[in-house]
Parts: sequence; structure tokens; C-alpha cells
Amino acid sequence: MSTRAVRKSGEQGKLAPIYEVWHKFIEACQVNYKAGSCVTVDESLVSFRGSCSFKVYMPSKPNKYGIKIWCIVDATNAYLLNAQIYSGKGPDGPERQQASRVVRDLTTTIANSGRNVTCDIFFTEFNLALELLSKNITLLGTLRKNKQEIPPSFQASRHHKEQ
Repeated sequence: MSTRAVRKSGEQGKLAPIYEVWHKFIEACQVNYKAGSCVTVDESLVSFRGSCSFKVYMPSKPNKYGIKIWCIVDATNAYLLNAQIYSGKGPDGPERQQASRVVRDLTTTIANSGRNVTCDIFFTEFNLALELLSKNITLLGTLRKNKQEIPPSFQASRHHKEQ
């Protein structure tokens, strides 16, 4: 008897066919390596042209079709510490505040470690930085210039732009 339908309806969702193998792989990555002081959070696109309900198209990537995986890696050697496979939109549509949720999930394994997380503009949020700081993790990233959290003294003035 197949348990795929039961597994697919549970928390594993679309990842049910590979969930156990994926979970054991991530577990092995975490058990067999201790990260340095700096880690990086980013997305990766694993090239895939087959049939898959969560395959994505990313025109900016060299291989445009594939499976998107969010990763946290050691900044010195790119060793994988934790990862999540993006399984597509949920039944209620796109997830709100997905980027900060991803960073929170990926950094659970390094909480209270004093490490620094570097990420790009997609993941960087002021409130997320404060939340991570409360867990003894610092965040380094780029903020969009229109964020209200940026003090006016940090904003480029018109006078500066004209010179």
C-alpha cells in the first residue's frame, strides 16, 4: 500500500516523495560541520527540466528553470548548514513576509552563537535584524533606500546629489 497520498496531505506537502532523504541530508550537514563566525543566506537554483509542480523560472540565473533552494552556508567555504526547498505558493496564495520567515527558519541552528549573517536586499529587513540580535546573531545586508527605518541623516540629500 502506498503512503504517498497520506504523506502529501501532511506537513511535507509537495515534498513528500523526497522529504525523508532531504531531511536526513540536512541533518548530516548540521552534525558533521561547525560553521565559522560568518554565514551567508541566499537562494540557489538547481537546474531541472523535468516535471515538477514547484519548478521555477528565474530569468536572471544561468540555468533558467529549476528548483529553488534557500540556503545558509559558511561564508569561508560555502559548506551547507541548512536549507529549504521552495515548494511554490500555498493554497492561500503567495506567502507574506516570506524572506524574513526563511531567514528565521534557516538560522534556528545557529541561535545564540554570536555569528554574523550576511544576505542580499531580498532578505534584509530592519525588524528581522532586531529579532536576530535578540538571539545573539548579527545581520549584514543592503536596505532599500525607501525604507522608513533609515534615519534622514543617512539619506542622500538633494544638495549632495547636485554636487
